[in-house]
Amino acid sequence: GYAVLALDLAKRTVRTLAGTGKLGEGPLGSATKATAFAVRSPWDVLLHGRQLFVAMAGSHQIGVIDLDQGTIAAFAGNGREAIVDGAADAASFAQPSGLSLGGETLYVADSVNNRIAAIPDALTRTNTAGTGTTVFSGSPLNDPLGLIVTSEGEILTTNGNNGLLLGTLATGSPKGKILLDDSGNPPGAGALFGLTFGPAGLYYVDDATNTLNLLK
Repeated sequence: GYAVLALDLAKRTVRTLAGTGKLGEGPLGSATKATAFAVRSPWDVLLHGRQLFVAMAGSHQIGVIDLDQGTIAAFAGNGREAIVDGAADAASFAQPSGLSLGGETLYVADSVNNRIAAIPDALTRTNTAGTGTTVFSGSPLNDPLGLIVTSEGEILTTNGNNGLLLGTLATGSPKGKILLDDSGNPPGAGALFGLTFGPAGLYYVDDATNTLNLLK
């Protein structure tokens, strides 16, 4: 529904944090009222304190919602679909999806660019210098959609086009891969999406089977 929602599981209520329910036409800019701004395909969120980072795939940006002020603003990305390292207002992404923190670095699954991007000092920076750094790009990444950083600092991503779970070190060195779904044509296409850690292990969404799965 082109919105970012908050679900209260105890009260069984849903509240809109950002978006109007209509597809947005322009990129994020300076802070504006979140519920009055039409967002474009928010694919993932990451909560830290009272800030909610949003992977805005439709506008090729990382946005941030201030939960106290009720505003949304561009955090990184200028809205142009490209691959450009640099300052936040110069950096470009192409349908960013998964988000995760490793220390104070915000990692981004930049899906169409087949890369993992990093925004250092994301939690404490007071300027836009030096963001949008490429950690790794190219094969074996293939439309990475889900991303999460382990407690040991390894970056895990799920490929949307071939059903692989990949491990990458923060230095950019590939660590390993696991085939989670080889259905479809080509094998694994359109299968894997988001992933997260829970008490029992690593959970991942398989869109091809409409299931939430556990990898122990």
